[in-house]
Amino acid sequence: MIDGRYRIVSHVAAGATSDVSVGIDEHLDREVAVKVLRGETADRRRFNAEAEVLAALDHPNLVHLYDAIDGDDIAVLVMEFIAGPSLAEVLRDGPLPEDRVARLGAEVASCLAYLHRRGVVHRDVKPANLLIGPDGHARLADFGIARLVDATRLTATGQSIGTPSYMSPEQLTGGAVGPPTDIYALGLVLLEARTGRRAFSGQGHEAVAARLARGPDIRVDELGRGWARLLAAMTAREPARRPTAAAVAAALAGGSLDATAPTRVLPAGAPPPRRARWAVAGLAVLVAGVVTAVVASLAGSAPQRRPAPAAPPATAAVSGAGVTTAPVATAPSSSVAPPTSGGPHEIGPPAPGPHAAKPRPHGHGGRPHG
Repeated sequence: MIDGRYRIVSHVAAGATSDVSVGIDEHLDREVAVKVLRGETADRRRFNAEAEVLAALDHPNLVHLYDAIDGDDIAVLVMEFIAGPSLAEVLRDGPLPEDRVARLGAEVASCLAYLHRRGVVHRDVKPANLLIGPDGHARLADFGIARLVDATRLTATGQSIGTPSYMSPEQLTGGAVGPPTDIYALGLVLLEARTGRRAFSGQGHEAVAARLARGPDIRVDELGRGWARLLAAMTAREPARRPTAAAVAAALAGGSLDATAPTRVLPAGAPPPRRARWAVAGLAVLVAGVVTAVVASLAGSAPQRRPAPAAPPATAAVSGAGVTTAPVATAPSSSVAPPTSGGPHEIGPPAPGPHAAKPRPHGHGGRPHG
C-alpha cells in the first residue's frame, strides 16, 4: 500500500528511472497507473518536473495525472490507467491502414498543439509513449523529460535526452529544442506506422550518424504524394521549415494532407479583408441612395409651402462609403420668407434665426448587424 491509499496489483513495465504498476485507488475504487521513481537527485528533479507539467494540463489525448507523492523515501505519480497497448506493441503486427494512421496522427498532433500553446515540449514522442485506449483513441504519455520552452534545462550543456531512433537533428547536436522537435519525432512515428519500418533503426552512435548524414527514406510510390509531402515537411532538417502541430492536425483530420500551406489568421479586432471593406462601402452607398429617394418622395407628397429664402449651399463630405449631405431642417412657417428670384434653390439648413431648428445627427451611429 502506498500512502495508505494505493494498492499495487501488478507490475507493468520498468524504465530507466522508474517502475510502472497497475494499482487500485482504495478511496475511489478505480484502477490507476502507479509510477515509482528509482534513481538519484537528478532523476528526482525530472520526476518533479513531470508532475508539475502534467498537473497543469488537460486534454482528451493526454494521460491525466491524479496524484503526486514526494516523500523522503519515495516519489510516486498516480495517473490515469489506459487499458490498452502502446503503438509500439500494435506495430509489431505490421503497418496500419492509412485512415487509422491519419486519425491517430491527428489526435497526437492536436495534443501537441495544445502543449506547444502552453510552452511545453514533450521531447520524447515515440510509439512506446502513445497508448491506445479501449475506445481506439491515442493518449500521449511519459512526460519525464518534457520541459517548458523557456525553462532551465535539467541536463548538462550539450547533453541529449530522448530516444535515439526518434530524436531530431537539433537534439542530437545539442541545439535549441522547441515545438519543431516534437513535429520531427511525430513525422518518424507516422512514417513507421504507414510502412511498418523504423526510419532509423540503429542504436547509439550508429543512429546519430545516420540521422545527421541523411533524411528518412520517404517513397512517393509507397505512401502517395500527399503523405510523402507531409512527412517530408515534418522531418525537414531545418526546424523552421517544419509545419506547426496545428497545421499537421488540420491536414490529417481534413484528409488534405497538406500541412505546408500557410494559414492566415486575423487577430481579434483586425480590419476585415479588402473585399469585405468594399462590400460594406457598396452597401452604405445603396442605403444612402434609398434613404435619399424616400426623403425626396415624402417631400414631394407633403403640402406645398413657399420655399425658404436662399441659403448658402450645404457642404458635402466625401468618404469611402459615398457622399453624405448635411441634414435638412425645416423652420416654422412664421419664419419662412418669400421666395427669391433666380435659378433652382439649394436644399440646406435654414437661415440662422431665433426659431431655427437645430440639425439632428445623421444616422444612428451604431454598427450594422450581421
